[in-house]
Amino acid sequence: MRFYLIGATLLALAIPLIKLPKLCFNSKEPMVAVTMEAIKIDTMAIAAAPDLPTSNSDPFLWIYELVGILLLCKLISGLLYILYLEHRSSYEKFDDLYIRKVPDIKGSFTVFN
Repeated sequence: MRFYLIGATLLALAIPLIKLPKLCFNSKEPMVAVTMEAIKIDTMAIAAAPDLPTSNSDPFLWIYELVGILLLCKLISGLLYILYLEHRSSYEKFDDLYIRKVPDIKGSFTVFN
């Protein structure tokens, strides 16, 4: 797993540096730059928009927001559980490291598992 993570990180850093041939735009014609003139804009008065009822009727937006709220709740509960474990744990020195020992947990674990 360690080799995979290191290799994937190195590959992700190296991919942008690789020059790939153009796949979609194989046009032989050179690109032409188009000059544009500056357009003068007259000042105008901007009226306030009338108060419209705000309704998000897009179901994908609702699903996106719901999933975001659920993931945020999971993150917060995980952080609170880690603080709870920290409160119940005791320090133990192992060589130059300080290890926290929790009475009910055997072995090591990752932060959110």
